[in-house]
Parts: sequence; structure tokens; C-alpha cells
Amino acid sequence: MDTSFQYIQQNHGLTTEAKYPYKGVDGTYNTNKEANHAAKISGYEDVPANRPCGTELDHGVIVVGYGTDEGGTKYWLVKNSWGTG
Repeated sequence: MDTSFQYIQQNHGLTTEAKYPYKGVDGTYNTNKEANHAAKISGYEDVPANRPCGTELDHGVIVVGYGTDEGGTKYWLVKNSWGTG
């Protein structure tokens, strides 16, 4: 996953599936379609070793937004790779 995150940062973002759909076949890379960035990341973290959940990577989550609610509580919007649970 780290290599993917590094690529996204070096590339200054990713385009959408609608603008550059995955075809699953060998071919050439279209830099013009890919250059239309719809999302970018500013950083990433690996869970440090010695946490109770272990050190084996088995899935990832992504923070897709953040904010502060009416009561002043800060929050993150997290997308889980395993569904809504």
C-alpha cells in the first residue's frame, strides 16, 4: 500500500474511474486522461508495531474528510475497505 500512496503523492493525485476507466488489458498509459486529478493525498501512516491489533497488514482505511460539528467536536470521515461496519 505504501508504494501506491507514494505514487499518488508524486503524481499530485488521481483521476476518476469515469474519466479514465480500468480496462484490465495490457496497453499504453494515457497521461492526458490520468492528469485530470479528482483526488489527492497529503500523507499516510502505517500502524506502529506493538499495537493490540498486531502488525500484519490485512486491510486499510482512508480518511476522506474532516470537520467540526455544531458542538465543537472534531471528527474524521473514514472509508473502510471492508464495507460499512
